[in-house]
Amino acid sequence: IEKMAPVVASFVMHVFQRLEKESSKLLTQYDDESKKKKRKSKGADEKDKFKADRDVSFLVDMINEPSLASLWNANFGALIAAVTVKAITSYDNIYKTQTKWIIESSSTVILNRYKSILEALSLNSKSVHDLSVAFALRKLTQNQSTPPNGGSSSDTKKNDDITQQTRMERLASLLGHTNPTSLPTQSSSNELFNHDNQSAALLLPPRVALENADASVRLHAITRL
Repeated sequence: IEKMAPVVASFVMHVFQRLEKESSKLLTQYDDESKKKKRKSKGADEKDKFKADRDVSFLVDMINEPSLASLWNANFGALIAAVTVKAITSYDNIYKTQTKWIIESSSTVILNRYKSILEALSLNSKSVHDLSVAFALRKLTQNQSTPPNGGSSSDTKKNDDITQQTRMERLASLLGHTNPTSLPTQSSSNELFNHDNQSAALLLPPRVALENADASVRLHAITRL
């Protein structure tokens, strides 16, 4: 069954490519009159149809398939780890690449699809999934971009604060935080995802966060257990 690993990996990449493509279109899809007419002609059942649903559903079924359990858990759950990291970074990337106004109702549709994948992976191997979430957050931290000139105006800094806070809240929702807007911040830094503060650590799964060196992160983890 291990010979199936390359095939599964290839399909996983296809799913996330499709997810990102369809999500980006959905986030910027305006409800003008022509689109309303088009939707009416297709019928109410297809109005909210997400074109990547079939791919997502098939991937979730593959993760939950008992006969493929040995494949997902081979090499200490390497495939579970890889897909978990890919899901989180893919979700984050969708919003980082958007330049148009985002329709928040569409965000919920996309969030639910990504959460269904992560929930299936967590059920398959909770420990591997949690450690992979930590790795993904660290990867996002390392990839945090900074202004080319090393600084910005006060207005730009204010916008950066809002953008990073929104980013943190979106990731918190993806990772199952019940009240993402109430997450405490660790410093007044403009970047919530940098090496100088522990804000991103607040998104860690509780059992991983309990091992964090920052006391406030550990206390926050205890409240979520």
